[in-house]
Amino acid sequence: LQVGIKHNIPDYVSFGGAIAGVKLAMTSDAAKGMALARDHMAGLERAGWQCFVPILLIQLAGALIANGETDAALVTANKALAITRASGELAWEPEALRVLGVVKLDASTAGEGGLAAAEDDLRAAIESARQQGAKAFELRAATILAHFLAGQGKRREGHELLTPVYNQFTEGFETP
Repeated sequence: LQVGIKHNIPDYVSFGGAIAGVKLAMTSDAAKGMALARDHMAGLERAGWQCFVPILLIQLAGALIANGETDAALVTANKALAITRASGELAWEPEALRVLGVVKLDASTAGEGGLAAAEDDLRAAIESARQQGAKAFELRAATILAHFLAGQGKRREGHELLTPVYNQFTEGFETP
């Protein structure tokens, strides 16, 4: 952000402002941070940016979920997925699908159809991550799906899903 301001590079100002907004939304002032992020992401969209926009939207959707704004989180996560697929920048697809699944698991949106859709999104996130070899994204989605399955009385299924994913990791266990 500072480099963009110092050298009068509007795209960098927008990118830095979007990151700052998401961070603020996730850490202290949700309303101010979300407004800042949305404002700066609009600048990126006007400039035609697609690179990094999906992950910013995914992070913003996470902040919206944390602040109980489920409808806005759903719209934001769907937008991230649409941009990811339209641009071919599929690295963010597993995370977009995971966040969609999390939003749909929220009690305010989950009826029987919502829960099934959430499970479908989480399974799609796992598959997308596997295809890309993105183990961390696969673990994130598998952990959420296993927890959901356990809550549905399907502990064994959740365990069978999560165990092989977890067992792929051979280092980093002492990392806080």
